[in-house]
Amino acid sequence: MSIRKQPRQHMCQSAANRKAAPHDPIPLAANLRLLRHVHGFSQEYVCTRLNISRSAYRAMESGSRLPDVIALHTVSALYGVDIDVLLTFDIAGLLTSLSSHNVYSKNAPAAICETLSANLRRLRISRGLSQQYIAAKLFISRSAYSAYETGQRLPDLRMLTAIADLYGISPGALLERDPTAQRPQTF
Repeated sequence: MSIRKQPRQHMCQSAANRKAAPHDPIPLAANLRLLRHVHGFSQEYVCTRLNISRSAYRAMESGSRLPDVIALHTVSALYGVDIDVLLTFDIAGLLTSLSSHNVYSKNAPAAICETLSANLRRLRISRGLSQQYIAAKLFISRSAYSAYETGQRLPDLRMLTAIADLYGISPGALLERDPTAQRPQTF
């Protein structure tokens, strides 16, 4: 009786081979496609960084395959986005919402920056809070927060989500011209 040796598999490989459910509510596939396009990366470049085949990455972008933990962590670092945001935040939906409000256009970066900075300032002042207080809550310097309010700098998705959580609104509401659904927040 001959026993065939199976090749050793990496412990995360079984998760990588797991197929995503057809109606998977995780917006990961759409987020992967969007972030790759926003950063101007080719699939080949991302595959090289993840150390996977192009067909494997294509399957992740189509939603027919879920990445293993190592690939998910690498994607998170590559795009500077928290894993939670990759898995739960509908980035494509946010941009679609912005485009339907004619905010996302050729002047999108300026319009988004202007809208965000105005909303941050309005929310902070309406609650009687200082920039120093908000910065301390976000674990950043006052000057970094001030740069968000003055439109000199845009927060990354992790910071945008943290700011939205602080004010008790959705990240998308921070980017809308007339933010609604602002529920009162106690600091």
